[in-house]
Amino acid sequence: MAELSVTITRYLDDRPGYVACEFADADGEMRGFVANAAAVSAQLLSASSNYPRIGRIACRVEEEWGDQSGLDLARIAFDTADGDEESYVILSSDLR
Repeated sequence: MAELSVTITRYLDDRPGYVACEFADADGEMRGFVANAAAVSAQLLSASSNYPRIGRIACRVEEEWGDQSGLDLARIAFDTADGDEESYVILSSDLR
């Protein structure tokens, strides 16, 4: 299974154990989602942890292709606190 690099932006006080995360999609747009803190970080996170911080989330690469400009793209899917999320990303060091 692949992992996508994400930025953990904050701890959610109204949902203990959960954090807000974001990443840039293939169009450069920031995509946000909520995840269990343990799913994106091996460190024990809390409201007093320093944010933003880098994390990783396990994802499935559903499809890969190259576009006309030479970029390698992928359609990925991953589990969030609110259900399955799908996005298109540029294959890079952010996805391994």
